[in-house]
Amino acid sequence: MLQWLAGQCLLVKDLATARAVAPALPNGAQAVTLDGWLVSAEGVIHGGASDVAERGLLSRDREMAVLKATIETGEGLLAVMGQDRDRQRNDLAAVSRDIELRSREKSDAEIAVARLQKEQGARQEDVGRLAKESEDKRKALRRCRWRPPASGAAWRTWSVSWPR
Repeated sequence: MLQWLAGQCLLVKDLATARAVAPALPNGAQAVTLDGWLVSAEGVIHGGASDVAERGLLSRDREMAVLKATIETGEGLLAVMGQDRDRQRNDLAAVSRDIELRSREKSDAEIAVARLQKEQGARQEDVGRLAKESEDKRKALRRCRWRPPASGAAWRTWSVSWPR
């Protein structure tokens, strides 16, 4: 009856032993380890320990603890990132206000430059006009004739004609 229950199974200590004896097994036979691994004569491996369900629960508890810690870390990081985002928004608002102020200052400076350029043009016209008047007066002075009196003659008057 034991042979019928075991069928064509060979009970071995571990998976390494099962893999070592598998090529020597007859077709359809299997090597079975104490922790539940099955290795066929063809080398196909199946199964695992019978306490997989128990290990699964322990593993799940550990996994949940790790996940909770990961969530807490992520929430902390999210809070820090939110604070950083708020700080950057405030910095951006300050920079925007500064840009707006500088833009107004630039516009005011451009208006002042235009006004000064207009005044400079008017002054250049004044300088041109005054230079022409000065040149005209120089020419008039050059046209003035002074005639010295002839020897023994009385002094003569001289005349100046100014341009009009």
